[in-house]
Amino acid sequence: PKKRKSTAQATQEKPQTVALTIGTRYYGAHIGSFKSRESAERGWKIYAKQLPAIHKTARHAIYEIDLGPPKGLMYRLVAEPSTSKADVEKLCAAVKAEGGYCRVVAFKPS
Repeated sequence: PKKRKSTAQATQEKPQTVALTIGTRYYGAHIGSFKSRESAERGWKIYAKQLPAIHKTARHAIYEIDLGPPKGLMYRLVAEPSTSKADVEKLCAAVKAEGGYCRVVAFKPS
């Protein structure tokens, strides 16, 4: 008989956008910026396939940031948003070791 994954395992393996608490300071592994939220979601799927460190995390967040002229409004994609800066620093180190771009950013959802 085939083994079935438990609900917890299946949920953990499926990438998901995380709901964040407004006003709470978070850190995230910034892995890309995009012109639209839809592009950022597509970017997440691509990075999850290309980078094992990103594939291991099931959580990501997308937030708007106005970079001013000439770039304007962008959607920043962050992996594993957390209140722990140390955890995010470890993830960024792993992403960089795999040849990816990663920068630890602090942000507060509004």
